[in-house]
Amino acid sequence: MQTSLEELLSSTLDAMPQAVLVVNSQGEILLRNAVAERMLPSGRDVSGVLSAGGKAALNWDQELAGLTDTEVLSRRGVAIDGRTEVRLAVDLALRPIALGPGRRETDAVLVVVCDATERLLIERQIQGRAALGGLEKQAETLGHELANPLDAVMRYLGLAESSSGQEASEHLACARSGLERMADILGALREESSRSYPVGQLLTDAVTAMHPGARALGVEITHRVDTGASIPAGHRIFQVFCNVIKNALDAMDAGGSLSITAVRRDDQCVVEFADTGRGLSRRDIEAMFEPFYTTKPPGAGCGLGLAICREMLAALGGAIDAECRPGGGAVVTVTLPVSNPQLNTPRRKEP
Repeated sequence: MQTSLEELLSSTLDAMPQAVLVVNSQGEILLRNAVAERMLPSGRDVSGVLSAGGKAALNWDQELAGLTDTEVLSRRGVAIDGRTEVRLAVDLALRPIALGPGRRETDAVLVVVCDATERLLIERQIQGRAALGGLEKQAETLGHELANPLDAVMRYLGLAESSSGQEASEHLACARSGLERMADILGALREESSRSYPVGQLLTDAVTAMHPGARALGVEITHRVDTGASIPAGHRIFQVFCNVIKNALDAMDAGGSLSITAVRRDDQCVVEFADTGRGLSRRDIEAMFEPFYTTKPPGAGCGLGLAICREMLAALGGAIDAECRPGGGAVVTVTLPVSNPQLNTPRRKEP
C-alpha cells in the first residue's frame, strides 16, 4: 500500500503544469516532478538548482525562518538559470511541511516554480500599448487645444474681410495672436519628439542624478566630453546614461572609480563608461543585453534595464556593447547618431 501511495504522489506531481520540488531542512532535494526535470538544472542542493549565475535565487535560511506550515512564501519575477542555461523569470511559492500533527519543526519545504517569462514579456507589451494609448490621448488633447484658436482665427479673418481701416487691423491682429498660440502648441510637441540635446549636458545631468548613490558607495565619477555634438531624443538617452551608470555602481559596492568619455567619430557620438568593478565573464558579455539576464544578487534586479536600453538605442539608430577592461573592470560603450551633420567646435567639460 505504501508503494501505491508513493506512485500516486509521483503521478500527481508529474501531472502538474508547474515544476515542483520537495526539499528537506538541509536544502537537499528529496523529490522533483517531470516538469522540474525538464525546466531546472540537475543537482541535489536547492540553492544550486534555483540559482542565477552561480548565486542562490533566495536566502533559504533567512526567507524560511519563522514560517509555519500554514503560511506560503511567494516571490514573483525571480531570475534563475534554466536547464539549458537559458535565463528564466519564475514565480516561486514555498510552503513548509511538518510531518505529523502538532509538530512545529519544519521537516520539508514544498517549492512550486512557475515559468513567468512569457507573462513578463506580455506585461511589457501591455505597457507598450499603454504608452501608445497615451500618445493617442495626447493627440486627442492636441486636437482640442488647436480647435479653439483655429476657430477664433477663422472668425477674426471673416470679420476682417467685412471690415476696413482700424477695425480690420484689430481683427487681423487677433487672428495673428490665435495663429501664434497654435504655433506654440505645435512647437511644444515638436520639442519633445525631435529636439536635439547636447551630449555634454545630458551626461552632466545623468552624473548629477547618480551622484548621491556613487558617494554612498565611495565611487568617484569623472566625465570628459570632447565634442559639442547634439543627439536626438534626449529624455531617452538620459535614461540610458543613468541605467549604465547605475549598473557600474552596482559592480563597485566596495568603492572604485567610473570614467566616462564622449567623442565624435564621423556622424556618431561614442560614449564609453569604464569602471573598476568586478568585471564581466564571457557569458555576461554574451547575454547581458538579453531580457531577464542579470549579474546582480537575487531580488536586486530582474535583468530588463539593459535590454530596454538596447531597444531604445536601436530605435534611434544607436547601439550598446560591453567588454572587459584591461586591468579589471568593464567598459560599456554607447554609440549614438549625431543630430547635426557639421562637426562642432570640440569642448571639454569636467564635473
